Amino acid sequence: MRVTVEDAFWNYLPPVLDDIRDADLQEWYAGTGKPFSVGAFLKLQQEGYKKVARLDGKALCFWGVDEGGDIWLFATNQAERNALALHRVLHPELDKMFALHPKLKALSDSRNTVHHLWLTWLGFKEEDELFIAPFGLPFKLFTKEATPCASGQ
Repeated sequence: MRVTVEDAFWNYLPPVLDDIRDADLQEWYAGTGKPFSVGAFLKLQQEGYKKVARLDGKALCFWGVDEGGDIWLFATNQAERNALALHRVLHPELDKMFALHPKLKALSDSRNTVHHLWLTWLGFKEEDELFIAPFGLPFKLFTKEATPCASGQ
């Protein structure tokens, strides 16, 4: 069993839709007002940096970075059960995102404590708590800046 990282495509999502973490489903809806299945399909069809970690051919976790350096991530329950293997591949992915943006930002639903742990493990710092449309719910803002060797400077 080995976790691999690949470009993410929308067709990787249907087989794992019933295994997406409840906290991620709730976070997606709280931040966008769109059902997860609609919003995630749209996100995976957009141009840009989108990756998926897979274990034995099955998606564990999807992530990407938008034009402004905003990162996003959603994971399956199986990803939580394989957290150590997943962390080994997520950390090097930061260098690739820093090559695109020297400062990365993440908004995470204040209730999604697993995301907070992942972001902290990856070296992000909690900066603020903001109330995000469309529902005005609290989200934590995390940021991380590239180090000179990480950004290729």
